[in-house]
Amino acid sequence: MDVIFIDLSKAFDKVSHSGLKFKLERFGIHYTVVDLISNFLHDRRQGVRVNGALSSWVPVKCGVPQGTILGPLLFLLYVNELPTVAKSSVLLFADDIKIWR
Repeated sequence: MDVIFIDLSKAFDKVSHSGLKFKLERFGIHYTVVDLISNFLHDRRQGVRVNGALSSWVPVKCGVPQGTILGPLLFLLYVNELPTVAKSSVLLFADDIKIWR
């Protein structure tokens, strides 16, 4: 038996907003929910605070917010098709993947 364990680095940060929207529509999610999620992800900015000093704000172009209820669910919907395209057995748990044959 061959086994590969993968821990996706910065997985939540790499989710394409347009790719996620496409997948949600293809899954048959109602357009009002897709629009709500798109608005949730649109126009996000982030900054860093070090010793009380705040950096300038930078737009967030991809990724799903961590520390939210919706973030992990959106990530799982984004990678949901991985087991169907792999030629081996695949087990997904959050950003961890196990592939075996």
